[in-house]
Amino acid sequence: MGLFKEVRREFIARPPEARGAVLYAWPDQNIRLMSQLTVMPDEVALFIRMGLMTGGKAGSPIAGTLGPGTHTLDGASYPFLSMLVDAATGGNFLMSNLIFVSNRDIPGIKFGGQISEVQDPRTGIPVLLQVHGEYIARVIDAPRFLLELAGIKAQYDDDAILQTFSKYFVNALQDVVGDILIQRKLGVLDLGTMAKALKEDVIRETKPMLDRYGVAIKLFDDFHLTLDPESHERISKLTETAAYSNLAGGYQQYAAGQAMMSAAQNSGGGGGGAMGMGLGLGAGMGMGGMLQAAVAARPAAGAVNCAKCGAVGTGKFCSACGAELPAPATAAGTAGRVCSACGGPLSASAAFCGKCGAKAG
Repeated sequence: MGLFKEVRREFIARPPEARGAVLYAWPDQNIRLMSQLTVMPDEVALFIRMGLMTGGKAGSPIAGTLGPGTHTLDGASYPFLSMLVDAATGGNFLMSNLIFVSNRDIPGIKFGGQISEVQDPRTGIPVLLQVHGEYIARVIDAPRFLLELAGIKAQYDDDAILQTFSKYFVNALQDVVGDILIQRKLGVLDLGTMAKALKEDVIRETKPMLDRYGVAIKLFDDFHLTLDPESHERISKLTETAAYSNLAGGYQQYAAGQAMMSAAQNSGGGGGGAMGMGLGLGAGMGMGGMLQAAVAARPAAGAVNCAKCGAVGTGKFCSACGAELPAPATAAGTAGRVCSACGGPLSASAAFCGKCGAKAG
């Protein structure tokens, strides 16, 4: 057993059963000087002085890192190791945490969650979005990954660490998804068909926020960005109303048509009710034209009837015969009633003209 421990201390490498792990902590903090350390091509080895601050990077407990290859652990070849020498052992051992971090692609990482309110660029209405899917990631900065996300531990749970990163990714989406929709000129109802096309935008826009964790999303295997059910119903109804309003010629016309349809539905049952529904629908669709025609036929403000030829006109003289036009009727007058003799305004109950005394026609 003693011989096995000595051999184990002289040859250090990630064991075969841990090759698939993103993080592996070497179980022995007493590392013999001149040991042979093997670092695989898809990983990096980090030396930490018992998780405490050292003279390595400012503000970091990491004393140094070693990349792929076989390394003889001596202070002459790697000066940072001299900071880890344990004087109590006569200078024969290093006191350090040694952690292997894989930098290969990590597939099949699932994510999902609700994004806080964003504003729909087309309607201006705040809505809630939901996101879920699966992506491939890679550790691009092992020291950052260890210090900002994984921590310094004796054992690691890769799944728990990667799910924590996925939560950070969903949080990052909250800050960028609204901007992406505006840049793409998309409404939220377009997300169902456009989600795949947004993948590259999402990777690019979230990268600055995710770099602090030393991990990069390389590719989405699956990506879905959708409205929550309540927001979807609200936006759908608004879009439908806007579409019908455009067909009817405006919102007021659409509202009038809706009221007529409702009245027709409530006017009776049986076949009469069905006919009423059809009538109401036709009337609603034609309401825009009816109102426009009514507006066009309405006399202009201040128009009066010419006492000579009866034409309707405005101004001082009749545009049809040239005769002088009477003054426009005031609010106290009646809907255009004028004396046939002098053209003066007549009240609703007048039997004779108050201006010339002629009998009202």
